This record gives sequence, C-alpha cells and structure tokens, in this order.
Amino acid sequence: MKQQWFFPILIMVTLLSGCAGVPQPGDAGPVSLDNAEQLMNQGRFSEAAQQFKELAGQAPANEQSTLLLRAVTAMARAEQPLQARQLLDSINLSTLSEQQYFLYKLTQANLALAERNPEAILSALILTPPVSTPAYLKAEFHQLRAEAYTMQGLSLIHI
Repeated sequence: MKQQWFFPILIMVTLLSGCAGVPQPGDAGPVSLDNAEQLMNQGRFSEAAQQFKELAGQAPANEQSTLLLRAVTAMARAEQPLQARQLLDSINLSTLSEQQYFLYKLTQANLALAERNPEAILSALILTPPVSTPAYLKAEFHQLRAEAYTMQGLSLIHI
C-alpha cells in the first residue's frame, strides 16, 4: 500500500524541484550589465530599462551616457516612447565619444521604430558604424534599416 503513493509523490517532488530555478516574471535578478543585456535579449524591456538606469546612477560619468542610451532603447522597445524621448533628451551630446554617438543614433532609430516612423529611422542611420563597433550593434544597425525599408513597403532586393 505504501508503494502506491511513493511513485506519484516522487514524481511530484521532482517536478516541483525543477520549477525552482525558472525565473518568474518580475524577478529581474541582480542588477548588472550582463543581466540587463540578458533581459533585453529575453524581451523583458521594462526590467532591462530599470536595470540600465540603476547602473547609470552608479557608473562613472564617462559610462553613464552609454547606460542611459541602452535604457532608452529598452524603453522604446517596451513601447514607452514618451518616457524614452524624455530620457534621450536629457543626455548631453557634447560629451559623447564617437562610439557613444553611434549608439545615440541607434537609440534614435529604435525610438523612431517605436513611433512607426521609417523616415526618422533612415535619417538617424545615415552614418557608417565606427570600425570599433561591436558586431551585435552593427547587426542592430542593419536590422533597423531593413525594418525601415520594410515599413516603407520596399524590398531589400530593390535597394
């Protein structure tokens, strides 16, 4: 009789213990750059934006703009264009390095995508990525341009 209950209980305990490591919604994890980027990759944009803003508040001055730009991109992707625009407008452009300025233009394009404005996307992405640009940002650059052309009803074959 005891054996009948053993296997169902064992299966239930095994299943429940397997769920313990699954991140729950709202559990954004520790605040770190890697975690914020991982949240972006998971499509958890609001949580990523919060982490980027928190990191910016703790970062040295020369890194704050980069983190705030990532926060703006996350907010735009979270469909919060008004808040994203306000944060973007607060960034001092005169202090940006060449790489940060490229990131700024990508951020403008992401915001324009959220606003469904293909002309603004293409206008923001007129520049060529700097040589030192990481591959994932170059990919984002080309993806945004492709989305803008698609929004305009153009095929990349015609461009």
